[in-house]
Amino acid sequence: QVINPSDPNSHVIKVKGSPNLGFVKMLMVGVRNPYTGNSASYDAEIWINELRVTGLDERGGAAALARLDMQLADLGNVTVAGNYNSIGFGALDQQVHERSREEITGYDIATTLELGKFLPEKWCVKIPFYAQLSNTTSTPEYNPYDLDLVLKEQLKTISNAADRDSVREQSQEVTAIKSYNFTNVRKERTDAQAKPMPWDISNFSVSYGFSQTDRRDPVIQFDRQDRHTGALDYGFSRRVKYWEPFKGIKDEKFLKLIKEFNINPLPNSFTFSTVLDRSFARTSYRFAGVDERFNTFFNKRFLWDRTYNLQWDITKALKFTFNSSNSSVIDEPNEITLLENQPVIGDINKFRRDSIWNNVRQLGRPKLYRHNFNVTYTLPIRHLPFMDWVQIRAQYQAEYSWNAAALNVDSLGNVIQNSQNRQIGADLNFDKLYGQFAYLRSIEKPKAPKTKGKTNDKTATPKDEDTKKEDPNAKKDPKAKPK
Repeated sequence: QVINPSDPNSHVIKVKGSPNLGFVKMLMVGVRNPYTGNSASYDAEIWINELRVTGLDERGGAAALARLDMQLADLGNVTVAGNYNSIGFGALDQQVHERSREEITGYDIATTLELGKFLPEKWCVKIPFYAQLSNTTSTPEYNPYDLDLVLKEQLKTISNAADRDSVREQSQEVTAIKSYNFTNVRKERTDAQAKPMPWDISNFSVSYGFSQTDRRDPVIQFDRQDRHTGALDYGFSRRVKYWEPFKGIKDEKFLKLIKEFNINPLPNSFTFSTVLDRSFARTSYRFAGVDERFNTFFNKRFLWDRTYNLQWDITKALKFTFNSSNSSVIDEPNEITLLENQPVIGDINKFRRDSIWNNVRQLGRPKLYRHNFNVTYTLPIRHLPFMDWVQIRAQYQAEYSWNAAALNVDSLGNVIQNSQNRQIGADLNFDKLYGQFAYLRSIEKPKAPKTKGKTNDKTATPKDEDTKKEDPNAKKDPKAKPK
């Protein structure tokens, strides 16, 4: 901007913001002659420097991948993998601007073990174990805050080691994962012939898992998510045995209805599962001040799910199934409130832990409940005389669900839904009906094919009788007429 046209030194250059050549997409240079009133012409030469393209950065890159799988006999296996990707690496069909502009290094270690092998075999204890440790680090070519500066060259200019590490740490993107879990830890049955009982330890199994994910990048200073999962499963099933008090009655069709009476006094099977899933994430952002209340974001979730399944064949004709699920929320205190009231509360971790256990003892805050049951009944008409060709089956199915309202609109009430379905069907077997009548049976039964002749000698035929030769020594009957 020219302040005084008569003074060649009266120019002011204004810079808005923090210019960065890394963000430049287009450049425009304009020249304007403000003296439009003078018709004289002027010759001018405009020189724009440092805007020429001398060539493309066609540096090559390299990438490597290594993997090692080890089998530890029947104990388990271990897998170790590593990868490296340099700046400038890309596929053959990628253009120059599509090549990698960061250096990526990573490793991954995972193992699956059967820790029950360390216990006596006769105990039949199964302890499946899994663990993982991985890290992926991406270092950019250019400083993410000054995209026109090469990061390595900028780090060389910093003499203080702590400042140099700080700049490198702020520029990288790092993701680290640590996890381990025990899945379906159980004791298997030692005697397959023994009768299973509801209180057997083999009916139970437990699981526990933990994972921790740490992440940071030029915007996020610290991001950690811890997740704990615990489960308890129970399952019992028995061989169905019906009580038939009239089974010894003589097999008479008029008493078949009484003879077929049966009842199963105990359920066939019952399963129960409960799962606790807690996730706690804490994220801190860079350049948002030093007060933790304003630069930190918390994301928490604690769910408790329970499921029940019951199957019961009350009789051979009457069958009943019931399934239900209940989901609850374990409420936790607000983290910002804890930080503000820390002088009064004292130990935040202890206060949070006491609050969680108090809600667990109350089974949490119910959020969603759902159940359905199904009943099928086969009418005993086929046990009546002359009615074995008819089979009628009835079915009744009902569903119910209850969904709690959100805390901010709980005054509006909850949502309840239910439904039911009733069906009845009949199977008519007319072949059995026709078989109860002799006349209809004769029509249904195909006739036997007719034979042309009968003889006592099955090997002789009428032709053989005619061709028999007369015995000359046989006595002739005087009354017989000559042939």
